[in-house]
Amino acid sequence: MKIGVVGANGFLGRHMLERLGREHDVVAICRREVDLSVELRLADLLEPERLEAAFAGLDVVINAAGNVSNEPEDAEWMWRVHCQGAENVLAAAKAAGVSRLVHMSSSGTIAVSETFDICMDEYSPRPLNLVQKWPYYRAKLLAEDLVLDAEGIQVYCLNPGLLLGPGDLAGGSTKAVRYFLEDRLDAAPS
Repeated sequence: MKIGVVGANGFLGRHMLERLGREHDVVAICRREVDLSVELRLADLLEPERLEAAFAGLDVVINAAGNVSNEPEDAEWMWRVHCQGAENVLAAAKAAGVSRLVHMSSSGTIAVSETFDICMDEYSPRPLNLVQKWPYYRAKLLAEDLVLDAEGIQVYCLNPGLLLGPGDLAGGSTKAVRYFLEDRLDAAPS
C-alpha cells in the first residue's frame, strides 16, 4: 500500500513514517524540503492544487498536519490550518483518486466533559459548547465534522490523547510533563 503522510516532518508525522515504512511504501508530504529518508513531495495543505499533485498514486492519505494553540489571537490560524486544511486535503484526495483518508484529530474533541463521572467517547454528544473557548479543540472538532460527512472516500478519524516521547522538538505535551516532573507547574490535574 502507498501511504502519504501530510505533515510528515512534525512529531506525529515522523513517528508515523517510521512505523508505517516497515510494511508500506510511504511518502512524506511537507511544506518545505526536509531530510526524512523517504520520498518527499512538497505541498502546503492551504494550497489545494499542489496537494492534488502530491496525492497522485497514493492509496491512503493521513492528514497529520497542524499546529496547537489555545491562545485567542491564534483562533483564525487554527481554523485555517485545521478546518480549511482538512477541507483541502479531503478535496485533493478525492480528486486524486485516493481511496482512504485518515484524519488525525484530538481527544479534546470527544473526551471532554463538565462532569468527572462520565467517560466520553465518539458516541457521546459533541462538546462544541465546552470546547468553543479553545481555538485548537474547536477547530479540530469542526474539521472532524467536515471530513466525517464526506462522501466518495472512506474516512477514518483518530483522536489521540497526549503525544509524548523522544523527538518532541517543539516541546508540545512532552514539555508539560517535563515541567510537572521538575515541579515547575503551578497546578496539576486532580
